[in-house]
Amino acid sequence: MIPENGTIDASAYVDVNVNIGSQLLNDTTCNYKGIIKIDHGSWDYFQVPVFFEVLCTDTDYATYNSDDSSTIPFEWIDITQIGVQLESSDFHNSARPIGALDDGTSHSIPIGFPFNFYNDVFYSVYIGINGALSFVSDEINVNGYFANLSLPSPGIEALLLPFWNDLTIDPDMYGNGAIYYYNSPGNDSLVIEYCHIGGFGQQYDTLITFEVILTSDHRITYQYLDLGIGDLANTALVGISRDEGCRMVNYFDEGIPPSNIPHDLLRIDFVPLYTVTILAGDVNTSGNIDIDD
Repeated sequence: MIPENGTIDASAYVDVNVNIGSQLLNDTTCNYKGIIKIDHGSWDYFQVPVFFEVLCTDTDYATYNSDDSSTIPFEWIDITQIGVQLESSDFHNSARPIGALDDGTSHSIPIGFPFNFYNDVFYSVYIGINGALSFVSDEINVNGYFANLSLPSPGIEALLLPFWNDLTIDPDMYGNGAIYYYNSPGNDSLVIEYCHIGGFGQQYDTLITFEVILTSDHRITYQYLDLGIGDLANTALVGISRDEGCRMVNYFDEGIPPSNIPHDLLRIDFVPLYTVTILAGDVNTSGNIDIDD
């Protein structure tokens, strides 16, 4: 607090500047509140209520993209001929069954190796049609529908958001395309490809193609081959989020920041900076804990 002490004439005044360091406070989506007590005179004081927030500054992941770094070049992996295509029956929407191919979610897909995300380990992932994946939630929608999400606090746990938008593969809703996944023979990577997906209400835009790659070094990669002829890139949400707190990276959200707008032939990598912990268990997901684990 400046000044820390001094004398003020009865007819004068002085500005008091208070700096509050947040180094010892946890990041939070809630506001902090408190009271500053200022003594003046031997027996008198007054109290000032204080309200402030600590902005989310996640340092668990570093983010790189192919625009800024030649060390992570765009290298498209086409899995439409070698991967598994998810069929209509693989998707569900419990709140709105008729919307399974519009705002639905797949059954769990095996990752093929233990994948560490914010130091929690996962062995499978759910795929949402609207351009997001979750390690936890089997309903990647809001009450059965697409809705704008924001970070932090998206309301859906353990999310990967390569291109959250109002997408559809339902031919009755101007949908198009298919979603594929591919586990590498060595079980060291999982590729999920959204191929020629349609945009809801944009029946002429059927070129949207992007993919998510998870690797055994716990890196998350988004690649964008073609983002269509419309303006869906401007309205997308791109990032990662562990839960309803500050463990998240908000890479791009509906135009902000403009420099991070996803575009054709772009690669984005999220690399963990923390010490990765993998506990003993059924690492190869064989159903048995043995020497192969």
